[in-house]
Amino acid sequence: MTDQFDPTEPLDEAEVHDTQYEPSKEEENWLMGFTPSDQQRIKSSIDDPALTMRLKATAQSIDGMVGSPRLIKDIIMHDATVIDQETGEKRQCVRSVMITPDGVAFAATSDGVVQSLQELAQIYGPPPWEPAINLELVTTATKRGYVVYSLLPVTE
Repeated sequence: MTDQFDPTEPLDEAEVHDTQYEPSKEEENWLMGFTPSDQQRIKSSIDDPALTMRLKATAQSIDGMVGSPRLIKDIIMHDATVIDQETGEKRQCVRSVMITPDGVAFAATSDGVVQSLQELAQIYGPPPWEPAINLELVTTATKRGYVVYSLLPVTE
């Protein structure tokens, strides 16, 4: 004789399964897999696509953050193509847009900023960050005359 399912009988705890998929912390952390690509991807911690596009298009240079730490709540990352100033060649990069709680957006195509945001996402979890994280833009000059950007949390 085979056991038949009787919908009127309560299920054992072992038989109850939550059918809603819960992504792991690594799966939720979309910042981690973002590397230069020609696929024209865009990822945002903002749920509103129109707002994402507006902030992406109107972001000011990250240079506006130099010497002035900012609270950062949301992040947009997208593929971009830039012209290398030395060679004149096109190269693929990731453009990062950091958004303050009051909607001011700062953008950079810096590998150092991408790396900093990925490290922050590993420590604080993926954005949006509640509460916003107070970040300072740190610039370091290299021997070859380049400027490397990093974002560091401000410690109080």
